[in-house]
Amino acid sequence: MELRDAFGANPRRLPLARAMRLAAAAAQRGDHGAAEHIYSQAMEQCPQNAGPACRLLASLRARGEDEAAQMLAYRLQAMFPDDADPVIEVAAFYSELGEPARALSLLSGALERAPAERAGGLQRALADTFITTGEAARAAEHFDLALQSTPGDVLAMFGLSQIAPAQRRADLLPRLEAMERGGEVPAHELPHLYFALAYLCQADDPARYFHYLQLANRCVATDAGPYLGGLREHYLKVEALFTPSLLAACAGHEAQSPAPVLVLAPPRSGTTLVEQVLGAHPQLHPVGESLAFVAAYNQVLRERQAEGPLWQWQPGQLHEALPRLERHYMGHQRLRTAAGMQPVDKSIENIRYLGLILLAWPRAKVIRLRRHPLDTIVSCYHQFFTGGFTHLFDLEALAHYYLLFQQYMDFWQARFPDNFVELEYEALASRPEESIRKLLADCGLPFDKACLEFHRHVGSVVTASKLQVRQPVHSAAVARWKPFARQLQPAITILERELQCEFS
Repeated sequence: MELRDAFGANPRRLPLARAMRLAAAAAQRGDHGAAEHIYSQAMEQCPQNAGPACRLLASLRARGEDEAAQMLAYRLQAMFPDDADPVIEVAAFYSELGEPARALSLLSGALERAPAERAGGLQRALADTFITTGEAARAAEHFDLALQSTPGDVLAMFGLSQIAPAQRRADLLPRLEAMERGGEVPAHELPHLYFALAYLCQADDPARYFHYLQLANRCVATDAGPYLGGLREHYLKVEALFTPSLLAACAGHEAQSPAPVLVLAPPRSGTTLVEQVLGAHPQLHPVGESLAFVAAYNQVLRERQAEGPLWQWQPGQLHEALPRLERHYMGHQRLRTAAGMQPVDKSIENIRYLGLILLAWPRAKVIRLRRHPLDTIVSCYHQFFTGGFTHLFDLEALAHYYLLFQQYMDFWQARFPDNFVELEYEALASRPEESIRKLLADCGLPFDKACLEFHRHVGSVVTASKLQVRQPVHSAAVARWKPFARQLQPAITILERELQCEFS
């Protein structure tokens, strides 16, 4: 293909595979515009290849650009109605939008037309969709159908390792152990193999459980330095921009839409649990990890390109942008169903934009959820995250990320103290009714008993906690780190030094 720069100049010819690697590298360093520019050119020049379009859709999904993703999803369905990979990508997008029935219909139709050799991937996608709706038994059926199609399907066994009944899980363990000994599993499937082995050993053999976690994470981990360095650089810009004088200059904006409730904490701290608890309240509407504010911010940047990035704006320009940010946020596809209710938004990327959000909605509430740092880290280490989160597969990187996240939160809380509500995960787990009553009161909301029974009304959930949030609040995950204190020492050393404490 012929690759051109962003201005349509400097053409150079290179193989499609090389262009895709360049795009992936751009996305990895956070330059999504460059990545999407390459994917778009590849789509135009290689229209028979579904790969570029699938990657472009994945990139748009990751940035919360739902409207552009929706348009591309329609194109993909029209261009590749019988190609399993585009169908699976589009179905995953519909699940994220909270439309699992649409995803299931699309996948089922494709499965009817698919040749036998492509059926396994569609069966796994059906299983994954049923997991988001809480139908574990139906999910297990489709994973088993995938295994009937391909007996050595590691990805199907990975799925079963998390949801299958005890006896079925016991049957899986020797099969996966034999595959490990055989050494024939492709490199790209090794993380699934090791995570599955870890999950199957977790209950009965903690040492082997953590051993397999280490193997799995090492397969995925890359250098987290660029990501963490970029996040630190962003924090310094935030600190320099959001001075008391800027806040004073931007004061006085009155939001015209319901103020959001933001749930913020590092991954695997319990944010999905809190979002579902709050989302059961009749005055609140959960929108998950919508990335709606990221999309709104990017839209304002596109509209005001001549003024440069946020860091170059003057207070007057920033104040003038607040109504636009509000309008674009509330116009986001995942916010339109809120129907006048307050959205509950748990997008982790909001940590970067919290000052803008609180200037746009002066009455917004930020729930700062705190969980023991080592429980948070071991829970991250247990999870096979997708989407290139390289900082979540290494214990030292996880510790540095946790500290940087808290640095952000400390800064925002110092600047906007009246907007913050503190909540401890451990208190919620041990005293749920007391904690939920206080949380609602701190958010200015009346108590509603539906919040205590949230697990009875959970809809489609696509985050890493999609299995746990369908259970009542419990304390089983409190102090989970303690049996693994020795293995967690790389993270403990960093945390004890920076937090000036000792974990025992």
